[in-house]
Amino acid sequence: MAKKIIDRSNVVHYCFLCVVSLWQANAGLLDPISIGNELQKFSRDALGTDQMQVYFNGLQYHKQTLNGEDLKTQLAIKLADKFKARFEVTKRLKRAVEASYARRGIGNTTPAAKECCKADLSMLKYNENFRCSVDMDNMCVKISGRAPPNPVHLDEGVFREIKEISRLYPFIKWQYFASDEGVMTNFPVYHDKDECSEYDPRYRPFYVETATPEAKDVVLVIDTSASMLALAVPANIRCLKEYVTGLNPHGKTHYKRAFQKAFSLLKASITADETAKPKKRVILFLTDGAPSEDEPRGPIFQTIRDMNLQLNNSVIILTFGFGSVDQNTREILQDIAVQNTARYNVSVNSSVGDITPGIFTPVPDS
Repeated sequence: MAKKIIDRSNVVHYCFLCVVSLWQANAGLLDPISIGNELQKFSRDALGTDQMQVYFNGLQYHKQTLNGEDLKTQLAIKLADKFKARFEVTKRLKRAVEASYARRGIGNTTPAAKECCKADLSMLKYNENFRCSVDMDNMCVKISGRAPPNPVHLDEGVFREIKEISRLYPFIKWQYFASDEGVMTNFPVYHDKDECSEYDPRYRPFYVETATPEAKDVVLVIDTSASMLALAVPANIRCLKEYVTGLNPHGKTHYKRAFQKAFSLLKASITADETAKPKKRVILFLTDGAPSEDEPRGPIFQTIRDMNLQLNNSVIILTFGFGSVDQNTREILQDIAVQNTARYNVSVNSSVGDITPGIFTPVPDS
């Protein structure tokens, strides 16, 4: 049988000639002069730069001497007017929200608005002021997954006031209110693409800065005894920071040493410029049980009294009891929160200032 032999070198030469031919055919497209001509044509015909230049050349410019003091006064007046208008809007919203709470009471939880994540898309229209599609005839709510079962909602009275503000002050855009229960009421309606329960306004900067207008030193004390160990299920992981999940639960519960360390950290945070306006200080004390049986109660409260005295009684203690805390644990955490040292034969010392009582909060298992 005859065999057909192919010269591979000829094939390579042929392919090379094809590539060279194609490059030569398209080389004219890369000519810089041609590209420059096309860009000039685009600038002249599409962008109209020549006509624009002619317009600017025809403008008449006049020199004018301006009085800096007058300009400063005029600018101050305009800025003041802008702030006054916005302050007035804020006051009106505040009064409307307070009236809504007064009308409904804490027990009435019927929502006056739908959730933003369930917005009716057919009602949304693009609005240039908001740069997205909105419904200017309604408001919506965002309810945190951590909100209580029946949170309080704002009523139609708030919506009417919001609509009136939008009419009288067209420069006002988004209007919203976030409650301490984790409910955010928003105007106008927009389509929230996130999960309905994902957003919690209480962790947003606007809420934190409003709820805490002054800087505070905060120490978080966490009981790391063996009884505090919890399974690393997704719900727990989301609630805890890396540092907390890295703790090694072991040993017993020692309150005195914990408070000694907490007060020492607060004392070390004092700066030289605090004399005029002392900073508020807070200890968050988290545990699931009373002190160990071998730890007497008196020295715990003596430590709290003496070390708070060194800080001019400026420290507020907030205690949290996790899980099914017994009555003994509940009582001692309540006494620590209000700094009821007298109950443990440790006299109260308010010579440097009154003691601000804190709050005990039980945190049951979910």
